[in-house]
Amino acid sequence: MWVNGIRCRDFSVEALQEGIVTLMSRRYDGAAIRQDMACRFAPQVIAEKYIALYNDLASHRAP
Repeated sequence: MWVNGIRCRDFSVEALQEGIVTLMSRRYDGAAIRQDMACRFAPQVIAEKYIALYNDLASHRAP
């Protein structure tokens, strides 16, 4: 389960409005959000993702 937001059902104004109402009606755990962001966006994690992307692109390069 996401601890730091919601997803709207589509890109309509109505869905955004519904999402904002839902978002505002919930309580969020700041410590859990901080921990989630620290784990998912730590420099080492981002670096590994860039390396994986580079390797993937390089392996599909035309000769």
